[in-house]
Amino acid sequence: MTLSLSLFDPEKGMYAYVQSDELDGRSAVGFENYRSRLWGSHAMRRRAYRFFPVLRSADLFVYPHEFECFKLECDSVWGQSRDIASEIWPDEFIDRWCPIRRSDRIRRHRVRGARSIREYIIRIRFAISLAESHGRGVSIS
Repeated sequence: MTLSLSLFDPEKGMYAYVQSDELDGRSAVGFENYRSRLWGSHAMRRRAYRFFPVLRSADLFVYPHEFECFKLECDSVWGQSRDIASEIWPDEFIDRWCPIRRSDRIRRHRVRGARSIREYIIRIRFAISLAESHGRGVSIS
């Protein structure tokens, strides 16, 4: 399973999802285990992020009045993506799963991890701009 971006109608409640063809193909923001491995990780909580750590135990719903704060958090994650990738994919994890020379293995996996984080942030920012233009909220579930 994957974590997916959706729009919802804030006047009807959190699970009042709204179909958006514009999000098709851009809605994945990680595997289900990324709730704890990435978004709800110690690396995210340690940085005192408000929104993403919620995903560790629940779906995330961001209402229109929270978009400015959420965008700032997204910008911070983007800027720290390499450091976050280094923290959430430690050397032991990389050693176990990557069959190339250790130094190359660690560097490549972290660079790939940082790129993935940035790609997810691009998708989230797109969903926010779409939600703003339609008066909707954004959910990750």
